[in-house]
Amino acid sequence: MKVNDLRKLKDEELNGKLDELKSEYLDKKFAILNNSLSDTSVLNKIRKDTARIRTIITERKNHE
Repeated sequence: MKVNDLRKLKDEELNGKLDELKSEYLDKKFAILNNSLSDTSVLNKIRKDTARIRTIITERKNHE
């Protein structure tokens, strides 16, 4: 996701998106371990999106 799109979301939506990414990461991780997923770059994309969301949440807390 783009950072500008994430910044438009509210805090509750960001936390919901973060929970979705965590569960998606686990699903993809297990799929890789079971050799049913060949594209491992998905994990890096999910981790980067998670980091972007956490950064935005931290920025909002620091600006309060």
